[in-house]
Order: sequence, then C-alpha cells, then structure tokens
Amino acid sequence: MTTNIAESMNNAMKDFRELPIVAMIDRIRDMIQRWFHDRRTVAASYDTQLTEMVEALIGVRDVSAHHMKVSPIVLYQFKVHNGKQNGMVNLENSIYSYREFDLDQIPCAHAFTAIKHRGLHYTTFTSPYYSTAYLLSAYSGEIHPVGHQANWLVPVEVANTIVLPLIARRPPGQPRKQRIPSIGEEIIRRRCRNCWRYGHNNQTCKNPKVSKPAT
Repeated sequence: MTTNIAESMNNAMKDFRELPIVAMIDRIRDMIQRWFHDRRTVAASYDTQLTEMVEALIGVRDVSAHHMKVSPIVLYQFKVHNGKQNGMVNLENSIYSYREFDLDQIPCAHAFTAIKHRGLHYTTFTSPYYSTAYLLSAYSGEIHPVGHQANWLVPVEVANTIVLPLIARRPPGQPRKQRIPSIGEEIIRRRCRNCWRYGHNNQTCKNPKVSKPAT
C-alpha cells in the first residue's frame, strides 16, 4: 500500500525517468496506452454485473452468511448475529452498525444475510462503481502515439516561445533517487549475498566471500 498514486507512478517509471524529457514522455504515453488496452480487454471479458474481484469477495461473504441468524425489526432493518459479533443492518440506507457496509458500499456478511432473508439481490445494494460497466467506462479512452516530432503541428506562438532553464542552484552531491519513507513504514534493508552484510548487494561487493550465516 502506498500513501498516494504518485509513489505508484514513480515506481512504474523508475526504468526511464532519467531519460531526456521527450523520450520520457513518450515512454509514459506508451505505458499508459498499454495499461488502457489491457484493462479494457479484461473488463470486456467479464460476464458478470460486478467486477471479478467484488464477485469473489461476495462469494466469501455468502459462505459466512450461512452461519448467521436474522432477527427482523421492520421491513428493512434487522439485527444480525453470528454468536460472536451482533450488528444492526439498515438496508434502506445501506448502513451497518460497524460501518463496513456503508463505507465500502459492498454488502458485508451481516448485510448479505439480511439481503438474503428478504429475498433481494446483492447487486442492488452494491455501489455502481464496482460494476463491470463502470470499469469498462473507466478505460474506454484511447491513447494514441503522437507520431514523429517532425510531423507535429505546433502553433506558431508555441514554436516561437523561448523556454529558458530555471534560475536555480543545484545542491552539492548526487540527486536523491530513493524517496523518504513515511512514518511507521517498514524499511527493507538490502543484504549482500556475497559477504552477507547490510547496505549493498553482491554486484557491488568488494568484501571476500563468506558462507551464509546461520541467522
């Protein structure tokens, strides 16, 4: 899990982010073009109303629902209990007392039990954002190559614009390539397979080879 999408994109671009700007942008475009095509193809192959991931999650919750009991209060309100954790379910407002149902917008096991008790279908109480149609719509856009630079139609005012480098002083030392870990994030220490010391790998190791330590 990452703190934001920028970290995911930064990791995906790590192999070409130091290329010249035009080459880097073209590689990014090629990557996104491939992503859209692959995800659009997968979404088009689904034959279910909800996405494959949500259908699998619903299947797990359906199994858990078999071990729960329902005590109806009114038409759309229920007390659902499984011997360990009791909860109040309101199907009219998609609310569960432990907030799993109303936050995820996917019927939890307790809500699923109440839905089955009323003979309703779980897709009615699942957010449309989890539907196959929404997934297909999200990747419906087409990403096209921009062609050779010599064939670009550049407006005159853009072509005549002179872009000067930033007035900035580069700090001493090599630019930082690794991000600063977030608070509480586990740091994975690199260990050499040659000398079994931390901080480098076997490709850059200059120490004599030793056998693997017991721990």
